[in-house]
Amino acid sequence: MPSIQGSTVLIFGGSSGIGYGVAAKCLTEGAKVHIVSSNAKRIAESIAALKGESPGVEVQGHVLDLSTKDVE
Repeated sequence: MPSIQGSTVLIFGGSSGIGYGVAAKCLTEGAKVHIVSSNAKRIAESIAALKGESPGVEVQGHVLDLSTKDVE
């Protein structure tokens, strides 16, 4: 598999479960990670945990609720 170091990865559902695990692995591989979830509190907690596991990583969170009818 090619290296993802320096790549930017967008993970929907990245604040818990498999998505969180994928985010953590991508960060250890040197990627910049953006996690997306509908829950702002879970995003904040996940980002803090990810930074705690791998200090100095580039991770950001974005709130997006894909269950609404007005998603563009």
